[in-house]
Amino acid sequence: MPLQFNSVFQETDSSIVSDGVLAQQQGTPLSPSTLPGSYALQWTGAAAAATLQFDGQIALNNTGSVTSGNIDTSTFPGSSTPPEAASGTLSIATGSSGTFTLNPSSDNRQFAVYAVSLTQMFTVETDSGRLAAGSLIKQF
Repeated sequence: MPLQFNSVFQETDSSIVSDGVLAQQQGTPLSPSTLPGSYALQWTGAAAAATLQFDGQIALNNTGSVTSGNIDTSTFPGSSTPPEAASGTLSIATGSSGTFTLNPSSDNRQFAVYAVSLTQMFTVETDSGRLAAGSLIKQF
């Protein structure tokens, strides 16, 4: 098994707060056919003066379709939304980047997706006027 290197960064500018993760991509090309399974998802975002938190679980088949899933949404300050059923699609272009569409029952969201390995993908929302970023981690 090849070694995989990861690191964490923390910005130290006096007026900006940010942090993140650097992850080494797997060497073999990834596609929806190499990524089926159950994934945990977590995104943090912002809307107006509120902070959004999305948590859930989805199942992907070998064509990139979300075959089942539930998403919990919390707004601070605000409230929590009961789990919503979700559908969607994953499309990976040559290499390991592509798009991910997630359709909870109350809202549709579009993401750029960056597959790091067979078990990890990073996502950034691409919808106009919205901000959310996070990851999909394979459970089984």
